[in-house]
Amino acid sequence: MLRSHALFLLLGAMLLCSFSVLAQRGHRNPPDIFKDEGIMPPAAHQGPDTKAMMQDAVELKQLSAGIPEEIQKTNQGTISADLGTRLKRIEKLAKKLRGEVQQ
Repeated sequence: MLRSHALFLLLGAMLLCSFSVLAQRGHRNPPDIFKDEGIMPPAAHQGPDTKAMMQDAVELKQLSAGIPEEIQKTNQGTISADLGTRLKRIEKLAKKLRGEVQQ
């Protein structure tokens, strides 16, 4: 009787171990067949577009050149209607140029 209980426990343990092995097999990470690290995307091969950067820099210079005069006018009580939009455009161009330079 003791042998049958021991045999039953041994078979039960083997059965549980086989289930855990089969369960682990199903959770392996599949190979990443779509990712080829040897090939860089086309955008990564190219440097920053210097022509577009120069155009943005020229626009940024033109927009910022008139800001001191506009601020002087606000001290006199006159506020330009497009001052806020010009400042937002300056900020956007500066962020864009900074991002392109840091790449």
